[in-house]
Amino acid sequence: MLYFLMTWNLLAIVCWMAGISLLNLLQVRCFDRIGDRAIVSIWSGIVLLSISWLAASFIVPLSPVVGLTVAGIFMVVALRSKRTWDEIAQLKAAYSIRWLIAIFCLALLTAVLIDRPMVWFDSGGYHIGLIRWLAQAGTVPGLALINYAFGFTSSWFAFAAPLVPEILGHHLGAVTNGFVFFLAALHLL
Repeated sequence: MLYFLMTWNLLAIVCWMAGISLLNLLQVRCFDRIGDRAIVSIWSGIVLLSISWLAASFIVPLSPVVGLTVAGIFMVVALRSKRTWDEIAQLKAAYSIRWLIAIFCLALLTAVLIDRPMVWFDSGGYHIGLIRWLAQAGTVPGLALINYAFGFTSSWFAFAAPLVPEILGHHLGAVTNGFVFFLAALHLL
């Protein structure tokens, strides 16, 4: 559960920075509320990061080091922009300690709900296996010849691959789905 909380915090920051860079690059100014812009930035960052990790999997395995390297590149690019620093200042001014406590309680509740054994047959059947394969070998040409389900390489699996380190076991496969559930609950909040 502690791993979920730490990973979600790091993901929220990295995805927000990648997404805010994309929104600033595209000059998107249609949001009246700063919270809406932040949520859209995080979702955009998830898409950008997952596609980037999938592209990287064609060259190298998606280990946590590779994941941190790609995420670090996005963060460096984002932090070089004055607009990003302006957005950080706006977020700090808009949210009080009460909001941060509410967000932490929501994350804790989500982590408690997510930290259970997976019971869906397809997760154990090929999802976790393909995520492990991406983390250990990257995208392997001809993998569908072994099992047709392995022929579908999803950017969502690539998004999960660097986040499920081998030393922590296979039970952390829900880290990305839990993050999405947390974001949806945060959006409702």
